[in-house]
Amino acid sequence: MPYRADLAEIDRRIVAAYTELNVARARFYLSPCGEIVTACEQAEASVNELLELRFALTRASTPSPLQAA
Repeated sequence: MPYRADLAEIDRRIVAAYTELNVARARFYLSPCGEIVTACEQAEASVNELLELRFALTRASTPSPLQAA
């Protein structure tokens, strides 16, 4: 079971990465260019990676109802 502090840190990183993604999207909206597209893609990949990590940590800690039976 992951520690609450670990999940809190991952949540903090998700919020920071999502903020970075929104900033990159806003920059693209104001001035579209390839460099900003790359920044958007990297920020989105970071958010997705962190969400997958959090899901994996929380999913692994709760047994499936089928396993409990």
